[in-house]
Amino acid sequence: MTQTNLNMVRARVYSFDILITNSATGAVENLTNGSLYFTAKWQETDTDLAAVFQLHTPSSGITILSAAAGTANVTIPASATDIAAIPYNTVNLFYDIKYTDASGAAFTVLSGNLNIAPNVTRT
Repeated sequence: MTQTNLNMVRARVYSFDILITNSATGAVENLTNGSLYFTAKWQETDTDLAAVFQLHTPSSGITILSAAAGTANVTIPASATDIAAIPYNTVNLFYDIKYTDASGAAFTVLSGNLNIAPNVTRT
């Protein structure tokens, strides 16, 4: 699992590509029939139901770019961070991206802090 901190601005789209590899072998993971979840929370111990927001394949913010090449795109929409639950100051959320393969085996591929800066200009 890789630790990476992400920095974005509240109410702005944030997008990045990821490469999923098998943590045991280092080989590229074939994403065919697998699923990805991006979960952002106030505390790492919060339940998924209490998440600030969650994205997933195939239709909610995560798109498989090439299943065979193990690549995907994560797009956090502006609407995910332009909510009353996120105050207008710099906030720090915890996030992770979990991959579940076709057999049901799951592992975290990326995690860290999601730092959200306030959007000063709101027009």
